[in-house]
Amino acid sequence: MCVWSAYAGKCAAAPILWESFVAIEGIWGGFYTGMVTLQDGIFHSQKCAGHSGVWARQWSLADFPGTAGMIHSRTNSGGDQRKAHPFIGCHRRVALVSQGSLGRFQDDVGDFIAVGNRQLQEGRSFSSASGDGSANRPFLADGTQVHVSEIVTNEVEAIYEKTGDMVRALRTAGLAMREESSSICLFVDRPGTLGFINLNQHLVCNFSEQGVHLSVTALGLPGAGMEIPGNSVGWVTADGLLHREALSPELELDTRIPDGLLSATEEYLRQHPGALLGTLCDAVIKPKFPHQKLEYCAVAAYRMLETLLADGRVRLQPCEVPGPCGCPGRVFGIELC
Repeated sequence: MCVWSAYAGKCAAAPILWESFVAIEGIWGGFYTGMVTLQDGIFHSQKCAGHSGVWARQWSLADFPGTAGMIHSRTNSGGDQRKAHPFIGCHRRVALVSQGSLGRFQDDVGDFIAVGNRQLQEGRSFSSASGDGSANRPFLADGTQVHVSEIVTNEVEAIYEKTGDMVRALRTAGLAMREESSSICLFVDRPGTLGFINLNQHLVCNFSEQGVHLSVTALGLPGAGMEIPGNSVGWVTADGLLHREALSPELELDTRIPDGLLSATEEYLRQHPGALLGTLCDAVIKPKFPHQKLEYCAVAAYRMLETLLADGRVRLQPCEVPGPCGCPGRVFGIELC
């Protein structure tokens, strides 16, 4: 599912992003690490296979100037550093991080392939392109595999270049290539603004004296998180503005949070100490959503974890594990206190 955080404000972004990141990387990620910051119309970005410690041995936060940026950790889902986030459009006008999966839109992967092939014909390129078949990613007409999030990034960039309309670019790309995800975009000409599109994931926002903070969980924020609901597209600014519109009137979300999640989770942890959040989501939460709709499973999982941690009923236990390309990952097991 991945985890990420984003920031725009008046302070150096990299240290703020890093503090958020190390608190959450192993919750639902921990196997790839990438950061991007923006200064004077230039993106500064590096990414690697492996957890934050692997990244920190190669780069310094001082190498990432600017007061806006994003940071991302990916699950162990294949490929080398080329398949890690963030992705930057081939014209370097838009950067994107995303979290989620195709989910119930798995059969619509052809939509991504069609857009990607059109982008090839238009002369756009893909930094994630590879031909080794090491990751479960779509093949384009030129025989390469690319990450679906990079196709989305290039499409947002292409539409934005034509229209200058951030919300239109996000909505058009998001509806053309649907996935159960949330994505955050940074535009080179809008350094104080973070664009978002959220179909049905946990997306939280916090405004502080430093600026605006976004993350997949309130555990990655400097204060209490305000949820941005599913079926949303819009933007937030460093000076405290939030603009949100419905992504599509045709999307029907099951936004309820089932009863009994906390007690069911605690019972599962008694039998399976150290379980990961993704495992808890599959074993405890998804069975409580029997209607097979666009659901709030991830939202319920994060709310459950945040509540149990706040009440002192569970703790996170970091653990280093084997990861991609011979690099270690870091996961956070969940244990009862």
